[in-house]
Amino acid sequence: MFQPLQNSYTKMGDKKILANTLGIKPSEVNKYISYITECVKEGLTGNISRETLELIKIYVYRHGKKNELFAFLDYELSSTNEILGVLYRTLQYNTGGAADYFIRPIHKMNNSTLVELYGIIDRNLKKAEADGNISKEDKERTAEWALVRIYEIQNNQKLKNALNLRKELNI
Repeated sequence: MFQPLQNSYTKMGDKKILANTLGIKPSEVNKYISYITECVKEGLTGNISRETLELIKIYVYRHGKKNELFAFLDYELSSTNEILGVLYRTLQYNTGGAADYFIRPIHKMNNSTLVELYGIIDRNLKKAEADGNISKEDKERTAEWALVRIYEIQNNQKLKNALNLRKELNI
């Protein structure tokens, strides 16, 4: 089966830019991202600037590991009163969100990833409803839309067609 290669040059360049912006060495970026991801998971972001969180989130949504993406998505959805807007944006292509992460061939979405991603979304929609930020109807409509959208992202026909064409042309 075809296994795409990671765009190492882009990732390397992005890592250098991030390191320079954060004032650390490129060799320290992965460790720093792991530290920030743990802080995000534990809700210990009080001492981290919004700018730093945003920079790390952008990098993670582009090159991160799935667990890092999940941590930042959960944080992003749980720390906003505008959950519907954030959710719609992150599940659309060309927004730098979760959809763009999974459109890359190196970041495939299997069934367990789909379930975990939907679980994060569903949990945050329920919390937003309980907090009075959205109505029950909005929660139900958005949960259904999100599940369909995640399934569409998982089964991206554009990617499958490209892979089939490559196979047919013996490239």
